[in-house]
Amino acid sequence: MTPASLFLDRDGVLIKDTGYPVSPSDIEWMPGLFPALRKIRERGFRFFVLTNQSAVARGLCSFRDLVEMHAFIRTKFEDEGCPITGIYVAPTHPEGIIWPWNRASSWRKPEPGMVKQAILDHHLEPSRVIMIGDSATDILAARAGGVGYTISLTEHPSPSDVAADESVADWSALSDRILAKEW
Repeated sequence: MTPASLFLDRDGVLIKDTGYPVSPSDIEWMPGLFPALRKIRERGFRFFVLTNQSAVARGLCSFRDLVEMHAFIRTKFEDEGCPITGIYVAPTHPEGIIWPWNRASSWRKPEPGMVKQAILDHHLEPSRVIMIGDSATDILAARAGGVGYTISLTEHPSPSDVAADESVADWSALSDRILAKEW
């Protein structure tokens, strides 16, 4: 049996959603993130980042800038004892201005392309994957990709026709919920 895995959205889940962060200096980590992830990691979970990053298509940063930011994120997670197994990114947007990113994509959430690719690349059992997101697009992508469980991480839940299996307000509550169950 493969280890359980967390699929993590980036902005609003790992880092504060401040618009379009384009460099490591723009990153503000979510409160309680690393202590919570270390507890979850102790249970054998693997971590994957799945993120839409239309800043590339919109011309707000280059793809190289995005790669450098994700290298910084990966290093920080390693330093904190929470290694990231994979990062999947959709730098596209149909209203973008930069070719070749100015298009629709099956990877851009709510489409399930990133989800399905991560499952395939790492031979994951979808029933042992939990998607942590802060928007309906995260939940829709997870469901369409066959993910077994979804948790919305948001301080201000709003009514939506796309409800996650659970909703929590912070990383402490999130780790408590995950550790209370057998995956």
